[in-house]
Amino acid sequence: MVTGKARRGVRRVLTGHAMEGWFATIQTADDAPSKPHPAMVLQAMAEMGAEPAFTVVVGDTTYDMEMAKAAGAFAIAVGWGYHAPGALLAAGADLMVERFADLPAAIETLFARVSA
Repeated sequence: MVTGKARRGVRRVLTGHAMEGWFATIQTADDAPSKPHPAMVLQAMAEMGAEPAFTVVVGDTTYDMEMAKAAGAFAIAVGWGYHAPGALLAAGADLMVERFADLPAAIETLFARVSA
């Protein structure tokens, strides 16, 4: 997880929804400069041993898209968040999904590009 929220707030949300342990890494605004700076994504990749070509940032703001691209990662925009679809695409989204259920197929599509 990469979020502009403070670690304390993230902990409260995860605890409140019984989601502790769901994320292999959690990078917050306490750990790095704010979005769209790529530091949080780069730190998450480093912790996980991931390469940019096999990293996907899923987000709902132009800052998320810009952060992903600055880190060399793929960017998937979701259509149910803060910024309009056109703005997300203009900010560098590789793909746009309108439903949560469409995320796995979108990720598969992006990784197929790397394998091709």
